[in-house]
Amino acid sequence: MMIFYDFGLSVREYARRGKKNDFPDVDICPHCKGHIRLLRHGFYNRNAITNNNFFHPYLPLEMSFLW
Repeated sequence: MMIFYDFGLSVREYARRGKKNDFPDVDICPHCKGHIRLLRHGFYNRNAITNNNFFHPYLPLEMSFLW
């Protein structure tokens, strides 16, 4: 599942900020549609796309979101 988010930055500025970008919280599980905040764990860069991994606090699910 992909969730798209526009940071309103150039690719160069986004890359410069790295982990210091203002990443959004994910408050709705895309699988169960529950209104819970997914817990962030992990960060790595891939070119101009950053991948963040989340796990569901109540179900055995792990998700990756590309920002």
